[in-house]
Amino acid sequence: MHIALIGMSAVGKSYWSQCLQRVGFACFDCDGMIRQKLSLDLANPLEALADLTAWMGRPTDGEYELRASRYLAQEKTTLAEIVSALAPGQGLDDTDVVVDTTGSSVYAPPAIWSRFRQRAKIVHLATTPKVQAEMLSRFRADPRPLIWNELFEFRPGETLDDAYARCYPALLQQREGLYARYRDVGIDYHEHRRPNLTPERFLQLVGS
Repeated sequence: MHIALIGMSAVGKSYWSQCLQRVGFACFDCDGMIRQKLSLDLANPLEALADLTAWMGRPTDGEYELRASRYLAQEKTTLAEIVSALAPGQGLDDTDVVVDTTGSSVYAPPAIWSRFRQRAKIVHLATTPKVQAEMLSRFRADPRPLIWNELFEFRPGETLDDAYARCYPALLQQREGLYARYRDVGIDYHEHRRPNLTPERFLQLVGS
C-alpha cells in the first residue's frame, strides 16, 4: 500500500506516519527532506522546525518572499523525487509506504499531483470550523513557518497579530479546498483524532 497524507500543519500527518512506521511502513518525511535540501546552501543546517521558523521569518520580513520561494522550489523537487521513487520497478513495489507531506504541498503543480495520484492513495486528514478556530489561536500564540501563497496582506495601522487573525482563516479555506481537490479519500477530523484509533483501524478508514 502506498499512501500520502495531506492536510494542514499539526493536523496529525506526522503522528499517523510514525504510527504506520511502527507497523512496517517505510516513510518519506517531506519536511525533513526539504530542510535537508535547503541546508546545503546554508552555514547552519535546518535541523528542526525551530530552525526553519527562524530562517523563514515573518511575512513582513524583507527576506521572507525570497525564502518562501526557495522553500516552494525545494518542495516541488522533493515531491517529484518521491513520485519517481514510487514508480513501478523502482524498488518499492512490494513495500508499504506512507508519505508525510507538508501543509503547503498542494501548491505544487497539478501535473505532479496527477502523477502522485497514479502511484499513491491521497488521504486528506480533514478539519472542522471549530478546529480551524483553535488552529488560529495556536498559530497566533506560536507562529510557525508558513507559505501564505499571496494571501497575507499587512494593512496600515494593523498589528501583525491583527493581520494573522484576518488572513489565516482565508489560508485555511483555500488549502482545505485544494486538499479536497486532490484527495482520494477524506477522513473526518473526529475519526482520525479518536484516542483509541489503532493503525489497523486507520488503514481500514484509508481503504474505505
